[in-house]
Amino acid sequence: MVYDLPQIDGVDWEVAHRFLTNQDMLKNALCDFVRTAAKQTSELISYREQLEQDPTADNFATFRIRAHAMKSALRSIGSELYEEAFSLETAGRNENIDVISEYTDLFCKEYMSLAARLKVITGDVDSGIDFDHGLFLEKISEIKKSMESFDINALQEAYRVIQDMATPAEFEEEMNKLSVAVRDLESEQVIASCDVLEGMPI
Repeated sequence: MVYDLPQIDGVDWEVAHRFLTNQDMLKNALCDFVRTAAKQTSELISYREQLEQDPTADNFATFRIRAHAMKSALRSIGSELYEEAFSLETAGRNENIDVISEYTDLFCKEYMSLAARLKVITGDVDSGIDFDHGLFLEKISEIKKSMESFDINALQEAYRVIQDMATPAEFEEEMNKLSVAVRDLESEQVIASCDVLEGMPI
């Protein structure tokens, strides 16, 4: 086995190893997944409801971005549920409200079920902290500096703090972009998203 971890139904550790090449990185990702699962799913369902009431291009884009972020999280930990997230992301891109309406709730139920199974490894984790704008800006600055110096450990630690915050709803789209950029170490997008988030009013 690539990792010294119990087998979890629906997860392939060898696939996870392609994205997260040591066990500490994987465990951090698993804790992040479990910690944010309820928020991710509740907001995806909210975006689905918003789409059903007002199927605009902007609302489809918001849904697609969240589905993409969830897909990336699933792929990085080797979950086969990645394919379902990809289908929802594609539905958002193609503005297919029928697929979104039919499959979002089932996907979210499976996502939460996976998070529950992963607690065998992570244990119970804190669901998050209140939003502190001063601390948020401090960590955004740290993320930029860490990305510029390519200090990956410092980057991930700073990002984990803001990821756990209950950020304002208007931050969500840029936070999703930052999440993907941090995971993929896309330095230009990390810096660009940080610049946007630093300038956003509260």
